[in-house]
Amino acid sequence: MTHKQFHVMSFRGLGALLRIATIYGLGVMLDLDEMSIFLFTLTLISTLPLFVSLEFHVPSVRRARRLAVQGNERIYRTALAANLIVPAVGTLAAIAPIFFFVGKSEFSLSSAQIAICIAIIFTDAVIQETQRILAIKEEQTIVSIIFLSKQIQVLISVTVAFISHYLANLTFLNVFIASYLALSFIITMWLCRARYDQLFQFSGSQFRANDVATWLKRNAKQSLVFFVSGIFGKLTFGYERIIIAILFSKELFAQYTFAILIIGGIGSFIEPVVNQFVYPGLIRDFVEKNHRVIWKSLIRAAIVLCIFSCFSITAILISQFVLKLEILQLSHKELSAFLCLLILLYANILIQPFLLAGNLDAKIRNTNIIVFVIMYGGIFSQEPTLVGLLTSMIVANLVGFSARFYHVSRMINLRNV
Repeated sequence: MTHKQFHVMSFRGLGALLRIATIYGLGVMLDLDEMSIFLFTLTLISTLPLFVSLEFHVPSVRRARRLAVQGNERIYRTALAANLIVPAVGTLAAIAPIFFFVGKSEFSLSSAQIAICIAIIFTDAVIQETQRILAIKEEQTIVSIIFLSKQIQVLISVTVAFISHYLANLTFLNVFIASYLALSFIITMWLCRARYDQLFQFSGSQFRANDVATWLKRNAKQSLVFFVSGIFGKLTFGYERIIIAILFSKELFAQYTFAILIIGGIGSFIEPVVNQFVYPGLIRDFVEKNHRVIWKSLIRAAIVLCIFSCFSITAILISQFVLKLEILQLSHKELSAFLCLLILLYANILIQPFLLAGNLDAKIRNTNIIVFVIMYGGIFSQEPTLVGLLTSMIVANLVGFSARFYHVSRMINLRNV
């Protein structure tokens, strides 16, 4: 591991620890009702930036990576401009659905609170798209600093909200979302200043509007495929929390979301590291047909899965038996189901880059649809209990991982053996 990679890993690890510490702190300080409303708001502002991007970044970033290998420097600005236009349009299109779904849920958010959440969704989408372009430029240190700052952002917002609530009797949720929006804006402005010359100077010979229009047209069709596929994929992990909030009780939503946030807190260390250090290499290996190297990457992914699963299992067990948090007092069946689910979720996160690098777009879409049908078929065919919900997710994710692994291994065997 190089000195630069060590710094990147350190930033990622510290960010994940801050995120987990914040989640645990909230579990200790908030009662179940306050925690459920907070988690619902956090779900909106953490999952919907992925929705408003309309998955345009998937074909766009992949194409930019391939052109970057050929030394095309101008492609960074073109790709970023296109990637920023799409979430701007997506955010406007999402305003009405967000108001509709929030109104259908048990959580009473005011119009002002929803409007602030929408502003947060857009600023976070801008930050995410910039991160992706910086990752192509191999600016891993900057990307990791941004990741760490996002975790610190949540921690600062929560701290300010608690202080304001107890000293000035202000509403916890109002102060939190206002602080979060202000910090998102600061991070965005810092990005513009720190990387203006490399990414944001849209003028002269380095940027042409026609290039952006061409880029949008060229990737729009593939983006539609990924968007349809992504909707089914996100509904099985991510958007399912919104569905649970609408269909089930606040208590079940809070229990499920709290445990998933712990799993996601540790899992947040996995996906960015895989995307930055493994994914670019995978594209090269698939192009050059280095199948032996790809198999070794699969073995390394399995080792990473074991390591992070152990961390997550330990965190869940501490919540259950040591801290004894009110929000996460699970039966033995519920606890066992959560532990099985977290292993399968990590396995699917780790196998996904192999399908993307191998251009298995149709396989990704078909697998996501199958997983969606199995999961929601199971959820709606039984009583709304936590065990039933988790069992449906386990079966669906097991089928999804098996299908994804089969497609990757079959492609390698067909082309090499």
